[in-house]
Amino acid sequence: MKKIFLILTIIAVIFIITISILSRKEEKNSHYTDNQVILFYSKVCPHCENVNNFIKANHVKSKIKFQELEVTQNQKNLMELVDRAKVCGLSTTSLAVPFLWTGNTCITGDQGVINYFKHEMDVKYHAKIGENA
Repeated sequence: MKKIFLILTIIAVIFIITISILSRKEEKNSHYTDNQVILFYSKVCPHCENVNNFIKANHVKSKIKFQELEVTQNQKNLMELVDRAKVCGLSTTSLAVPFLWTGNTCITGDQGVINYFKHEMDVKYHAKIGENA
């Protein structure tokens, strides 16, 4: 009787662990289907400073909704960056900032990020003109 109870307990524990792992995988994968734009940066990165200067000079924050995550002092943010890079199929051994997640693609480097913001502001500007015409 004790053996049956032990076997059932082991099976129950394995089942619970399996369900827990599968639900985390689904949660993680569904996390990347949102369209949230995230800019990963470092406070000590000169290329990030170029992006930050562009954002300030062009009032990007008032025109485009995005989140900023600092990665050198926050391990959770760094892991978020690594996860996004994996979704894009990028090697996680040579990641660098600035790194922009657009909701479905990854953009690296200051010029790439700046060009993305320029393009998005241009699209919004032309859409606004079209509404007023």
